[in-house]
Amino acid sequence: MKRLFLVLISFIFVSPVFASVVINEFNPNASPEWVELYNASDSAEYLKSYYLDDDISFTEDSGSGTKKLLTELITMSATYPYIDISSFLNNGGDYVVIFDSLGSLIDQYQYTHDPGDGITIGRSPDNTGSFSTLAFSTKGSQNSQPPTVTPTRTPTPSQVPSPTKTPTSTTVAGTSTPTHTKTTTPTKASTPTSTPADIEVTGIVLGDTIPPAQDPTGESKQSASPLRPLAVASALVGLGLALMAGVLVWQKRNAILKQ
Repeated sequence: MKRLFLVLISFIFVSPVFASVVINEFNPNASPEWVELYNASDSAEYLKSYYLDDDISFTEDSGSGTKKLLTELITMSATYPYIDISSFLNNGGDYVVIFDSLGSLIDQYQYTHDPGDGITIGRSPDNTGSFSTLAFSTKGSQNSQPPTVTPTRTPTPSQVPSPTKTPTSTTVAGTSTPTHTKTTTPTKASTPTSTPADIEVTGIVLGDTIPPAQDPTGESKQSASPLRPLAVASALVGLGLALMAGVLVWQKRNAILKQ
């Protein structure tokens, strides 16, 4: 019963300040360097009696700098107070430690590598999250998220062109003669031109040339001139007259001989 009473008393009278502040963000490679705290209390003025150190011993300064009283803590934001410092934290790795006014260790974090010029290390989310490098600095305000890693796309393999076939060779009596397929390029057939006419009969030029026509076999045929039948008929008439004249002459001669 007595033990239970002591436990209850401890919950009632233990000051909550030990759980109300944590290291929230810091920048070890900047000018100036700075450390931001997360404060859950309504006011941050009480934190000006706390200490910032770069080692975990309050009585011994084993780090590179002497512990610093937070009298210059900037408390424009009671939730995200911060302090600017110079040449206090090592770029390549160090401790960031907060002690209260009595020398009790409140919070600590050890980083082991240089995050880069102007790159901050902080909690995500604020107050309760784990430490990691942040996407961008949020000095005196809510922390950003860690940078998002964009997966690298695997390039799509390009199509490999099909190899060009080498012409096959036909061997005849020990001689290798490459066989090639010759592609014949069709030529344009020339359009026959007409020769100017020399003789004109009743308005028709006898010397006009009619363009040759193509037969199904691809050979050209000379189209008959419309004057050819007339010429043939004239020739036949002339021949007939000549024969008739000859017959008359022959008959007349025979008659004379018979007398």
